[in-house]
Amino acid sequence: MFVIWFLFLCTDYSFSADTVSAKYFPLVVGNSYTYLQTNMFFQQSRSKALITKDTLINGKKYFYCIGFPDFLPGWIRYDSARSNLLKYTAGSSCSNYNNESIVDSLAMSINNSINCSINSINLRRCTGIGNQVIFGETRSTKSFLHDGLIYSNITYSSGIGMTGYCSGEPPPCETYWTLQGCVLNGVVYGDTLLTSVQSINTIVPDKFYLAQNYPNPFNPETNISFSIPEKSFVILRVYDVMGKEIEELVNQNFSAGSYQLKWNAGNSPSGIYYYKITAGDFSATRKMILVK
Repeated sequence: MFVIWFLFLCTDYSFSADTVSAKYFPLVVGNSYTYLQTNMFFQQSRSKALITKDTLINGKKYFYCIGFPDFLPGWIRYDSARSNLLKYTAGSSCSNYNNESIVDSLAMSINNSINCSINSINLRRCTGIGNQVIFGETRSTKSFLHDGLIYSNITYSSGIGMTGYCSGEPPPCETYWTLQGCVLNGVVYGDTLLTSVQSINTIVPDKFYLAQNYPNPFNPETNISFSIPEKSFVILRVYDVMGKEIEELVNQNFSAGSYQLKWNAGNSPSGIYYYKITAGDFSATRKMILVK
């Protein structure tokens, strides 16, 4: 009886779970987020953050996050007993946690703060609680200040996760992240594409067409154009020479017209690639060469 009672006291389930705060950063394998990044020179690019896998460490379930800003990538879990978003940091301790650091205390009230060193950041303070319309739905939001060698602000939205982030050294912010779209539990919200598609002609074409990319060969960017004579759901993907999908560039409805997008292959090695379009019953594939 004593052993059973001791185990009960030492587990996370000795307290009721805070399911409300947990929704500010839902941890589900397969969830992905597309962000627009803007720097101090107003240059913009898109990036994707992912929750790729989960595992048990010391009996606790963690989720592996990649592509998020500086403090989040790595093994992350949510402590429902104390409402803390935690990162596994072997050899470190914080607020009576062993081998863990607090990313944010998601149940924190405005102006409350904690101190916990992680990636040159010490202070976390809740700076705002409110509501915001995100993907057509009003959601509650919480904002936090992180201060240390790097200064940053982060906003979480209930049911979504991180919707905004900025950082600078020193303040003000020099880099901004704004959520454009996400895939949560298999449901797509907003614009999840990494490329923007532009209409290049108001004349309605008389046939489906996939143009040869230019320049070709290229390094690291190239332009891809296509035409559709009627409203169609268009899918455009890039594959390597072995037929493995590298990136999905387009997956949405388009009105009749001609369009162009830019593919940046900065993260891909030199070689031969193929891009394939599917629109209704139409399908076409072309070859392109990346030379670095």
